[in-house]
Amino acid sequence: MFAVRLITRIAARVSETLCESRLGVVYSGWDLVVERRAGGVLVTLPALQDPRRSCLYSVINVTQGTTNGLYSAAADIVSATTGRVLLLGLGGGSLPFEMAVRGLPNELIAVDASREALDVTRRFALADDGVTTCYVHARAEDFVDRPAPPGGYALVINDAFCRLVPVGNSVHFVRRVRELLAPGGTYVVNIVFPEDVGDAVKLVGSEFETVERHAVEGSSNTWVVCKLSKK
Repeated sequence: MFAVRLITRIAARVSETLCESRLGVVYSGWDLVVERRAGGVLVTLPALQDPRRSCLYSVINVTQGTTNGLYSAAADIVSATTGRVLLLGLGGGSLPFEMAVRGLPNELIAVDASREALDVTRRFALADDGVTTCYVHARAEDFVDRPAPPGGYALVINDAFCRLVPVGNSVHFVRRVRELLAPGGTYVVNIVFPEDVGDAVKLVGSEFETVERHAVEGSSNTWVVCKLSKK
């Protein structure tokens, strides 16, 4: 029932970008389609045969070097981050694109359960070189159970969803993220609807010293930002 409610509500608030004239499909897969719109805009959507077609995954304006406001807001929040970043969930690659435009981070490891999401991001947002940028095909909940790299992560961003249901709503998941972070590290979570923010804050609050809420202007989304002490 939660998934059905989520799908219905996301469909009701789809960006007006979907109404723009279509110049053509530049990528067509089983899960995702990328359409080129006027002005150098790339829009990533669920594939044509998918009943979630009305859901908007990402908008990248290649000409202006911008993305939809949700990911621009996330990049603003983490703009001071240096060091290794773990991104859970790619969508159409908006956040890697924002990071590349702004010249951060020093090292990005991005994880997605969809090979097509990895391919779309690689082709249209930010290419991976296996050194400073590395894409991994894995489920977020499985990846966080892997050992942390030497020094851990300075930042973990959770933008992962499975069939539109958020990934990471468990104490085990949050605890593992905390263990992956370096001292003073930050965990950022995308919460879609305002009424879910309270539960999310309560969940992460048991593991993190500081928890902040950053509502995204013009959107129902909130980025919940959790910070560890530097001890």
